[in-house]
Amino acid sequence: MSIIVPANTLAASGFDVDNSLRFGSNTYLTNTFGSSPTLATKCTLSMWFKRSSTGALQQLMSANNNAASIVINSNDTIAFYNNSGDVSGQLLGPRLYRDTSAWMHFVFATDTTQGTASNRLKVYINGVLETSFNNTGYPEQDVASALGTNGGDVKIGTRTQNDRIFEGYIAETAFVD
Repeated sequence: MSIIVPANTLAASGFDVDNSLRFGSNTYLTNTFGSSPTLATKCTLSMWFKRSSTGALQQLMSANNNAASIVINSNDTIAFYNNSGDVSGQLLGPRLYRDTSAWMHFVFATDTTQGTASNRLKVYINGVLETSFNNTGYPEQDVASALGTNGGDVKIGTRTQNDRIFEGYIAETAFVD
């Protein structure tokens, strides 16, 4: 199963991305998963985004009542969550993301079958594996991901409660289980 926002193509003018979507002023995308995941212990979310404002709490993605989410905090750090029930999976990076002129790409990969806890959640930003975090919490081994469950909702550009609206552009969003 996958969710795809149309592929980006660099325009001749340089930094405009064809088929990107502008978010803000209560705009967001929503979808409900219509089938069970192929393998609930493994999934990957990939997204390109470009911020328009800084210094505000914004949500790039949320699913299943915020059990899985990607948050840009008001201090311009990014937090990744993929929880299931009482099992916490969270990564809060120390880096600041304040560049409103550049596109950024991230991949958030979950594989709870891994024996080493730190291998169960991985974050790549602009192709580089992030290994330094201010706060970490890894899910238990073989726990099902909160992202992609049958009947579960996913929202791009907001949180489940339709607040924390993302201000900026998002392109080429893909989820694969």
